[in-house]
Amino acid sequence: MPSNEPASKQRVSTIMNELDALVSLAEATPAWVERHLAAAAALIEHEAADAVTPHDSAALATLTSMFDTVPQVVGVDASASLTRAEWVDECLLITISFDEPDPDRRTMFRIVRAEPRVWYQTGIDGATNEITQSAVIVRLPCVDGDLEFVPGSY
Repeated sequence: MPSNEPASKQRVSTIMNELDALVSLAEATPAWVERHLAAAAALIEHEAADAVTPHDSAALATLTSMFDTVPQVVGVDASASLTRAEWVDECLLITISFDEPDPDRRTMFRIVRAEPRVWYQTGIDGATNEITQSAVIVRLPCVDGDLEFVPGSY
């Protein structure tokens, strides 16, 4: 049965339901969720602004602000895949695999929005990290494996 709501209101309602579902997805990485939040915000702002209720606006703002502070893994080599990037308690667990592993080749990625503190890293032999004010810079050989980052003291 068709709804009597205008199409723009239906779209906003659908978007808000999808955003609510995104928050509960354990497999959704913060970067993936952030991209979807940005796309939803742009859609609401440009295509359906007249249909957004104050509740929708407040919910979107809350969801967006939640992910503004979540640490994210960025700058991953195009030949690599992160099959896991998950925060468990205060530890970051990463599983990385390469299209063509090569221990003689090195790559890097960054963890942005992480606390600027010592991060103890275990896992892939030869992997190192450098802490800056804006990111943890991780350098590693192009081999498949797991990395674990455990916060140290300040």
